[in-house]
This record gives sequence, C-alpha cells and structure tokens, in this order.
Amino acid sequence: MSFHNSNSVADIAEMEKAQLRKSPSVIEMDDRDKDLIERQRQLEELDGNTRVNWEMIKKLTVCGVAFLNDAYDMFAINIVAMMLGFVYYHDAEGSAQNTVPKKWDTLIKIAVQIGCLLGQLVMGRLGDKVGRTTVYAASLMIAIITTVASAFSNSMVKGINVFVVLFIWRVLLGFGIGGDYPLTATIVSEYASVHNRGKMISAVFSCQGFGN
Repeated sequence: MSFHNSNSVADIAEMEKAQLRKSPSVIEMDDRDKDLIERQRQLEELDGNTRVNWEMIKKLTVCGVAFLNDAYDMFAINIVAMMLGFVYYHDAEGSAQNTVPKKWDTLIKIAVQIGCLLGQLVMGRLGDKVGRTTVYAASLMIAIITTVASAFSNSMVKGINVFVVLFIWRVLLGFGIGGDYPLTATIVSEYASVHNRGKMISAVFSCQGFGN
C-alpha cells in the first residue's frame, strides 16, 4: 500500500510540474511573454468575431493602398524609360533616337526586383523579431521616400548619369516594396476573422491589378 501511495504522490508532483510549465505564473513571465499572451487573446477574439469592424477596415485599406502603390512603382518604369529616351536621346541618330540604350534600360528595370529580393529577406525577418506593424510602417516610409526621390533623379554627381542615380533609388524602393509583400499577407490574416480571411486577403492583393 505504501508503494502505491508513493507512486501516487510522484504522479501528482509530475502533473503539477507539467501544469506549471504549461501555465507560467505572472511573476515568471517577462514583458515579451505578456505581449504574446495578450496577442493570442486578441487573435482568439478576432477568430470568434464574424463581423467586419473598424480596425479591420482600417488595416485592409492601408494594405490595399500600399499594394496599389507598390504595383504602380514597379510597372511605371516601362513608361518612364520611354520618356527618358525622348528627354536624353532626342538628338541621337538613326534608330537610337528617342530610345534609351539597352544596358541602361535593363538596369533601371531590374532595380526594383533586386531590392524586392533583399527587402523580403531582411524586412520579413525583422518583422518576426521587432514586430510586424512597426516594420511594415518602416517599409511604407522607405517606399514613399524613395518614390519621391526617384522622381527627382538627375545627373547630380559628375561622372554619374541619371540612370545610375535612378537605379540606386529604385533598388531602395524595391527594398521597401519587398518588406510590404510578406508583411501584408500576415497582417491582413491576423486582423481578419476566420470566416472573412480568404476574401480579405484576395481583396487586398487584387489592388495590385489596379496599380498596374
């Protein structure tokens, strides 16, 4: 009988330890743990709420407009390249007249893709470490600033033509756009309820078509 009782006591002790591991006390939790628990509570509330609320509409609007702007920034370079040909090569002879040379045309068109690759790797990782909303806001600011800077590109430095300057700005622009892509899908899925998640993500990503 004593052997049986000792086993029971050991089992109870093990169960209590397991329960403590699953439910850490407030004293043992640091600020990060508290934030994670609070975030989990908010997500559970969103999953249980089937109605579209103001917070959801606000997030979806920001993400949708950002995607529209990203698409415009990425694909507008095709028209910009034609305009640059008329501005900088209007006095060229033959078939080269009003046409940007192939090497410069390719350089400014692949710049955003290079930045996007880097931005997705760096900003996506930072979003997990620092916080998605904070990093997403930083990505938007980078995209806005570099878009304006790209519009003012010129041969500002001796020996560097306008195409090199535009290439640099568009790589940085792509870096900001690259941060938008992985974070937008995550943010939208977090703030949309389970019942509306698919429709909301589709609506946000469809804004890219309007930006084209």
